[in-house]
Amino acid sequence: MIVQPSQGDQFIRDPELEPEDACAVLVNENVIGPLWDFCPIVCDFDPATGIGTPNLIDAAIIISESTIIGSTTLPDGYGLPTSNTVQAFLGQRVQKYGRTTGYRTGIVTEIDAVSPVGYDAGPALFVDQIGVTGFPDDDVPLGQPGDSGSLVVDMNRNPVGLLFAGGGFPVVVTLCNKIDEVIDYFELSQGVDSLKIDNTTTQVPNGHVGVGTPGAVTEPLLPTIP
Repeated sequence: MIVQPSQGDQFIRDPELEPEDACAVLVNENVIGPLWDFCPIVCDFDPATGIGTPNLIDAAIIISESTIIGSTTLPDGYGLPTSNTVQAFLGQRVQKYGRTTGYRTGIVTEIDAVSPVGYDAGPALFVDQIGVTGFPDDDVPLGQPGDSGSLVVDMNRNPVGLLFAGGGFPVVVTLCNKIDEVIDYFELSQGVDSLKIDNTTTQVPNGHVGVGTPGAVTEPLLPTIP
């Protein structure tokens, strides 16, 4: 089952909780749906040779209900994304709303990035990725640990990518899967006619461009690039 907030967030809310009690709270109160499908990641990158099986996406899909989750950001975000995906291009301004850093903007600096990404199972080689640096400041990256899974949209709220990793020094590059690759994968595996973002919700008003309040980082949910 998929839960929100996560176990780490539960400890932030109540530091006195024992681990087993925090897990009980998650299971009993915070379930938003079961895992439906995911894309396996091949973690066989060899740093010595630079060779590894190419991976395109790091994504999963769950089953949930509109009464539990919404399709818009919190009010200090960009609001409601459209259902019209667009391709990334160099110099493109993008924005996202994430669990850790809230609302941030960036600029696309790579559209076919190739990079190893570190996982517990070992490094995995990702190809054909979108690279984004912070905008207007390079030292403020688009995402940080815990922001994985954030939808990245252009300034017209059209989906561009799915944030999943980041790293580098002195300039941090945030890596994003191309959103069409994510949609194509799950359409192909599930055989559904369409996988669109619901932009008909009127219960929550569109957001505005603002600055989100960062949450505490409890664990490195965002893989780092070696």
